[in-house]
Amino acid sequence: MNNKKYPVTVAPFNFNNFKELSNAKAKEYFEWYMEVKQKRIYNLEEYINENENKRILLDYSVESLEKLWNWYKKEIEIEDMTEEDYRKLCEGRPEWLQERIREENTKVSIITWCICQDIAVYFGEVMIKKHETLHWDYFVKPKNAINVKEPIVTGFIKGLYFSPFQILVILTKRATRNEESSLKEMYWKWEKMI
Repeated sequence: MNNKKYPVTVAPFNFNNFKELSNAKAKEYFEWYMEVKQKRIYNLEEYINENENKRILLDYSVESLEKLWNWYKKEIEIEDMTEEDYRKLCEGRPEWLQERIREENTKVSIITWCICQDIAVYFGEVMIKKHETLHWDYFVKPKNAINVKEPIVTGFIKGLYFSPFQILVILTKRATRNEESSLKEMYWKWEKMI
């Protein structure tokens, strides 16, 4: 991990998950997200290039996604799970899922998740800048939808959309298991659905 402290962007209020937000709070979060997205990308680029010999230019190109992903994979920090972590993850979950959760003995660090969130913003922006039909949005219904009240990229065929953060979560987890994955590949996958 880079020696410099990562400039974490803090949300305007605390919450555990998007589903718990009121519609008004979801709107407030989305508006804040839109206001700070460019600053987050700038902070990410500054952080990456602080100690890198070879600069990574976040120029919204597909190639930049590959360079960014290759850098990020090396930066992912893993920590041991604590009993408190298990308690939080298992709370309210069915017994069979709790057993699966307890099989994990490590987790990704908080700072890694912060970087992950900013890479997600950048990934969404690359998609949007390359395709004029795509845009940021959020929705509040149906309440049981996976990405309800969360910033998403929408405008794909058949009403499809994705949460850039959820994509980065999946790719990060794959990387921790040494599974092949790539942000560039994810870009190409979603581009086929425009």
